[in-house]
Amino acid sequence: MYSWIELTTMLLFLLLSFVLFQRWGTNVGLHWISITSILLTGSLLLYTAFVDIKLRAFPVHPLLACTLLNLGIAVFGLPHTFLDALLASLMFAGSLAMVRFVGRWVAKQEVMGSGDVWLALLLGSSLGVTGSIVAFYGAFLSGAILGIGILYKAHRAQRRPNPLPFAPFLVFGWIIALLAGDPIFHLLFPL
Repeated sequence: MYSWIELTTMLLFLLLSFVLFQRWGTNVGLHWISITSILLTGSLLLYTAFVDIKLRAFPVHPLLACTLLNLGIAVFGLPHTFLDALLASLMFAGSLAMVRFVGRWVAKQEVMGSGDVWLALLLGSSLGVTGSIVAFYGAFLSGAILGIGILYKAHRAQRRPNPLPFAPFLVFGWIIALLAGDPIFHLLFPL
């Protein structure tokens, strides 16, 4: 698994560096702070996704520390305003907390871990409101597509499927939002 983590981190850094330098050009100025923050957040997110896949749980303290770092950087308007980052964090985490609460009430069992809510707090601080909406849609859509396939396969084999870790889908949504958040947002909400 370690080699997959290293390879995935390398590919993510290359992809994000390419996209971010395309966005800001060679005259990055103060954007180097944003780029460093995004790469740090990305490496923490990959770690979290792989730990969630392996253990079905992950530590939330590093997520909270990185969230506070992103909110601190947002005070200077990099890459989002503080209000945008704070609102996105609360909106994204609150949405997942509501899904967790309602899902537990309806299913009479745990449907989502509390770590996913903390992870959403970090994603919101990194993406802003529009990016968080895209990440939210991307995570749930990709999770639903894979989940339906797993449910179908388990039904055919007449066995109960294992629960899916949700952190990898949240990370996938974060990557999609960073790479093409604005065009996807305008496609989802044309007005």
